[in-house]
Amino acid sequence: MSDYTKSVMWRIRLRVEASGISLHVFGKRMGYEVSAKQSAWQFLNSTEDPRLSMLERAAAALGMSVEELVRAPSQTEIARTFSRLYSDAADGVMQKGHSRDQAMLSIGRGAKEVLRDQPDDVVKAWDRWRIDTGHGIYGMKFANKEEFAAALRSVAGRLLVDGLPSSK
Repeated sequence: MSDYTKSVMWRIRLRVEASGISLHVFGKRMGYEVSAKQSAWQFLNSTEDPRLSMLERAAAALGMSVEELVRAPSQTEIARTFSRLYSDAADGVMQKGHSRDQAMLSIGRGAKEVLRDQPDDVVKAWDRWRIDTGHGIYGMKFANKEEFAAALRSVAGRLLVDGLPSSK
């Protein structure tokens, strides 16, 4: 698989995640009646070189053109995805009992994937923001996991309201 093809599939996965729809719904919208979730997962994770018809189905399922589907993600899409990373980390703390280290590590891994295709100045701005925010949260004292999860959710909410860090 070429780097460009990997990049296109990554962009499609990012758009599906940013849309907030489930794999089942995405699969149904792509036209899969039986095992829609599995078919959508296979398309997103196993396709090496998508046919144009598959790109058209994926774009239609997300309500966008093929051009929009494969273009580089916008700063707003990155902010939404980062917000979801923080929300998911909070859920992991509350539902699965993840430690503070596990939560921050999952955010860092997700951030690396989200920023893979971005220009260097954007990556540096987001990394600086994530480290400042993450270290701020990491260094705070919390009475319990609920307070820690609430702090993560607060960051997620601020991302949606405030948007992007400056790339300057």
